[in-house]
Amino acid sequence: MNKSNNQLETVLQEVSDYFANTPRITVIPKEGSPPDQYQISYQITGICKDSEGDIYSCDNHVISISLPFGFPHFPPNCLPESPTFHPDFDSSAICIGDAWEADKSIVKLILHIGRMVSGEIFSKNNAFNSEAAEWYNANPDQLPFDSTDFTEQEASASIKEEPVPESIDTLDDDDFGSSFSLEKDSPSSATVDTDRLRIIAKQKRFQALSRELNKIKEQFEGRTELEEQAQSSMDRAMELFQEADKLEHQGEQQQALDKYNSVEQIVSDYPMLQEAKERVQQAFDLLGDWVNGNASDPEESKSAEATTDPNVSADSAPRKIEKRTFFEDKKAVSKKLFLFALGGG
Repeated sequence: MNKSNNQLETVLQEVSDYFANTPRITVIPKEGSPPDQYQISYQITGICKDSEGDIYSCDNHVISISLPFGFPHFPPNCLPESPTFHPDFDSSAICIGDAWEADKSIVKLILHIGRMVSGEIFSKNNAFNSEAAEWYNANPDQLPFDSTDFTEQEASASIKEEPVPESIDTLDDDDFGSSFSLEKDSPSSATVDTDRLRIIAKQKRFQALSRELNKIKEQFEGRTELEEQAQSSMDRAMELFQEADKLEHQGEQQQALDKYNSVEQIVSDYPMLQEAKERVQQAFDLLGDWVNGNASDPEESKSAEATTDPNVSADSAPRKIEKRTFFEDKKAVSKKLFLFALGGG
């Protein structure tokens, strides 16, 4: 049975309504009209693995969901787009088990995957990723990484719209290129507050703009330009946020903060951005010289003092640790940062 436009419209309406005011889960429609592909971004704590094999705590995870031929009788295809390290994630698929058959609900599937990312749900046997399964089974004391109750969160979530600054209450058409124009007598524009949409875009509040456009069914002049601007800005901001997230959890706090600031320049209301910036500042306040590799272990400091003896060569002095990761328990800095990132320190 082929997926009908009515089914796709229903899915779009459900995810738009449910996740419209969700600060930690962002759902962006992708291909199709109505869309049959979605990109989901989770701002929750999980773990990732980089190309060098380092496992680190990360707070930004991205997946894609495609609705196949035969939907909803056939389950959606779920694919990780970030280096999330999980027993049920591999580079080509996410194993959702019986989660789809239980409800056949895209909303509940998105929440289910969020709980997977947080370490609340994972397969202990016959896992897609045997290395991740081994790590999860060997580190039960670190699970789950994030204890957020998504159901309660979504039911009570509310984001207040920021007041529109008076300084930008007048916009020029040049802000959106020569192709953007509005006809005052256009019937399709009569029911859409296009001026408000353009102000939101001028403020770079592209998450809010995406939500607004998802709610509007009518076609109007300039819609395509707004959608493309919002999509490209969110995509670029997401890339930078992931880079910042990785730097932060490698202990490179200043570089992470610079990246987060770059995100804000592109998307001012990017999900969890302010929380991330505050977290970096708290790391500075809590750990001081430990961040950014500016301090060595206490035993190193004692040894370093001993090298002031002119009879001891510089080559024999212990070298400063240049890079620390979150799961090297023997390194005090990494342990403190990991506990801090998981809210335990």
